Amino acid sequence: MTQQSPPAASKYVKNVFWLFSDRILRMVLGVFVSVWVARYLEPDLFGKWNYALAYVAIFTAMANLGIDSIVVRTIVRYPAKANVVLGSGFVLLVIGNVIMFLACMLSAIVTEGLSAESFYVILITSLNLLFNSYFIVEYWIQAKLQSKYTFWAQNIAFVVGNSFKLYLLISHAKFEYFIWISVVEAATLFFTYFVIFKKKFGAFSDWKFSPRMASLIFKNSWVLIVTNLAIILYMRIDQVMIGKMLSNSDVGIYSAAVKVAELWYFVPMAIVTSLFPLILEIRDRDKPNYLPSMQLLYIGLTWMGIGVAVFFTLFANFIVGLIYGTEYLGAAVPLSISIWCGVFVAQGIARGRWLVAENLQSYSIWYVGSGAIVNIGLNFVLIPAYGIVGACVATLVAQGTVSILAPLMFPKTRISSVMLIKAINPVPLVTFLLKWRSTRQTG
Repeated sequence: MTQQSPPAASKYVKNVFWLFSDRILRMVLGVFVSVWVARYLEPDLFGKWNYALAYVAIFTAMANLGIDSIVVRTIVRYPAKANVVLGSGFVLLVIGNVIMFLACMLSAIVTEGLSAESFYVILITSLNLLFNSYFIVEYWIQAKLQSKYTFWAQNIAFVVGNSFKLYLLISHAKFEYFIWISVVEAATLFFTYFVIFKKKFGAFSDWKFSPRMASLIFKNSWVLIVTNLAIILYMRIDQVMIGKMLSNSDVGIYSAAVKVAELWYFVPMAIVTSLFPLILEIRDRDKPNYLPSMQLLYIGLTWMGIGVAVFFTLFANFIVGLIYGTEYLGAAVPLSISIWCGVFVAQGIARGRWLVAENLQSYSIWYVGSGAIVNIGLNFVLIPAYGIVGACVATLVAQGTVSILAPLMFPKTRISSVMLIKAINPVPLVTFLLKWRSTRQTG
């Protein structure tokens, strides 16, 4: 990144600190409880629960309308219109989540049947859609670089949710009670975020709904709705397909592997989320350093992903055995494959924000859609032949398609693929860090 004055630089560093503190605290404490739950439920029930979570996630991707980056970008660029953006975005989120809740129920009736236990699990799990409008406050916090409030909101929900899990575990509760956990956490986040906003940022009565603003937000985000759906399809459809083609136990083992592989995804997300306003600022005020700054970000995230992947590949058996126990040892090979998806995920998180900054998000529908098609097609072929290992390979190929191959087909986004390929070379980042260190020492 280009050098900032100390106050400006400290602002971004502080924001990253809060985001990292939030995720690290929850990861360390949450992994213990989540692993206890996985061991308690065993692969069959754990798989049944994760099947429902994956099923509902497909509708959640559409319910949030893909407006997060659009809302943040609009507030950053037009702060005077913040209340109109918040009011309009909130109404859009409420409508979107209610519609998707009803759609989820209709779909589950058709695919599962009213009398099936899986329908009941999906019904309860989908109730969290009714609380997801809290995201509008989180978007405001992102735009204002006030991630300490995200830290408090997320951790209050974390404490409530994990206290509920611990109570269920200690009391040896039945499986039917565990499926309420995601609803409890979503409801807690809803109330916590809105209390924080009222106490720290202003009154809800100042929010104003504008049909024109709502239309503008939706117009700029509808492509991201489809994109988010495609992302969820190629990241979660495998669990649904495994549940239909294999067994709940296979879903449980596969989910265990995926959960470990995704543990570190908060790192690139926290970095990119915090730096997105800075990226917009560099683009608007320091254009010559814009792409070089993006390249440094790509390199850093790429090598972070490679380092994590190498470590988990080498110690997959030990890690799975240590975390989940012998009943989940079948997750070791899937983990050693799935962990490499993180390289593409880290790249994709950064490139997604670049697309928004360039107002090129409409292109993402094509290559993310390509990834979904590749994943679903390969799952049909590989799952019957190779089981959950085949599903891991399908997802890895799909991730590579989305990050590198598909964007090469479009002239306006081809540069992003080229930059991501170049990110395998760490020399520019090392050179930048050495110069930055030298400047700090001499300054």
